[in-house]
Amino acid sequence: MKTIKFIHTADIHLDMSLTSLNSFGSASVERRHEQRTIFKKIIQISIEKEIDILLISGDLFEHNYVSKGSITFLNECFYSIPNVRVFISPGNHDPIVRSSYYSFFEWAPNVYVFNNPIEEIVLEDLETSIYGTCFKDFHMYDSALKGFKASGRCRTNILVSHGNLDLIGGSEGYHTICSKDVENAGFDYIALGHIHKYIPELIGGRAFYPGSPAALGFDEPGQHGIICGSISDNRLEYEFIPIDTREYITLRLDIGGCATSGEAVAKVINKCSDAFRPGDYFRVIVEGTVEPGIIEEIEYIKKSIQSENQGIMAIYDFELLPGYDLRDISIGNDLRAVFVRKVMSEIEKTDDEADRHRLEVVLQLGLKAIDGKKVKYL
Repeated sequence: MKTIKFIHTADIHLDMSLTSLNSFGSASVERRHEQRTIFKKIIQISIEKEIDILLISGDLFEHNYVSKGSITFLNECFYSIPNVRVFISPGNHDPIVRSSYYSFFEWAPNVYVFNNPIEEIVLEDLETSIYGTCFKDFHMYDSALKGFKASGRCRTNILVSHGNLDLIGGSEGYHTICSKDVENAGFDYIALGHIHKYIPELIGGRAFYPGSPAALGFDEPGQHGIICGSISDNRLEYEFIPIDTREYITLRLDIGGCATSGEAVAKVINKCSDAFRPGDYFRVIVEGTVEPGIIEEIEYIKKSIQSENQGIMAIYDFELLPGYDLRDISIGNDLRAVFVRKVMSEIEKTDDEADRHRLEVVLQLGLKAIDGKKVKYL
């Protein structure tokens, strides 16, 4: 039996708006160009690894934003690997609608875009059947995989599909795939897309999410890449290959106890210095209980930190709480004392950490309001 070599990728989202980078000047434009560079890496690896099949499990591009230039770029990439069969399962961001480039653009002859609820393409020379699904709209509520079985025409059977596997949950309307429907359907490899995190070996070790090859926001931390694998005699071997050049990193910094804005600036800069790496994107969440006056100077603190850390692409979010002497305030019968005693009583009653945190925030912000100060933090 011939060994089938493949690359599995998904969720490239070419020409995505990347609003999380708007604070960094032209970074969103640069990142969109990097997406093209990363896709070229996928093509280059296809050549180096001498793969037979490139599987793209949806959201190759953003239907609402993609330019003809980007589509032409993709097609030129596909033309550059004429011996590689490319299979695309359109997703919810690049569905086959009337105005889609999938519908009217002339793609390279080695490219096949699935355009039916479920269909089989037989590659006789590889003794392999490729099955695929597609989104016909921006939502998909029914799955053609219910009760589906591979035809058995070929020794190797691969599914390419975009959607939420029920094992990991997700929002309704984005093609919920029932694991029981595909578990016994006869597939040797299930190439999934839609989840932007690398998740291997689902459903008996045969279903995989490669994640997005280029991270798209702060909700996508860690390394991003593709899956390169082979199937021979029903035996699957694979490796995850990181190919992104940057990471989105979220840092939480506790500066509790600071008495002055200068001390707060110094503490943030000191804590960031070891964590910052040139080229990565950072979101710094500054938290802790500090002297109330510091909170009034957050804008000054932010500008001072940004001035010191020029050249680092970082967003600073402040979640500081004003520090009050609650024991002292609770003595007496004025409004402040009654309010503190009431909220503290509720805090003592709850065992739920989330409720406790919420009540602590209510306590701090309530005191600010009672003191006649503007409540800027929430």
